[in-house]
Amino acid sequence: MKRDFELVQGYDYQAADNRALVFTGAGQNWPDLSAATFSLKARASGFTKTLFTETGTRSVVGGVQYITVPLSAINTNLLPSGANAAEYDLQATISGRRLTLATGFFSVREAPT
Repeated sequence: MKRDFELVQGYDYQAADNRALVFTGAGQNWPDLSAATFSLKARASGFTKTLFTETGTRSVVGGVQYITVPLSAINTNLLPSGANAAEYDLQATISGRRLTLATGFFSVREAPT
């Protein structure tokens, strides 16, 4: 699954505010992820060094699996600004096996002054 996001540096993207990143397994042939752990790794586009790793949580609504990943202002401050300036991959780990569930880009704007 490929999904891109637009973010603002220094802003929080928390589930409590309905702003966390949400990924859905609908139509993606995801396995049962009930015993999995989730991590989203971000890096500057074209680079391999990880800027941050954030954990996600799973929920199921109407038989569809959702993975929710919150980002803090600390996370978004680490991202370079620009269109497609950063890349991410969302991974699940099940019984020691790693699966990539989603990849994409972050387009990042500087916070307004």
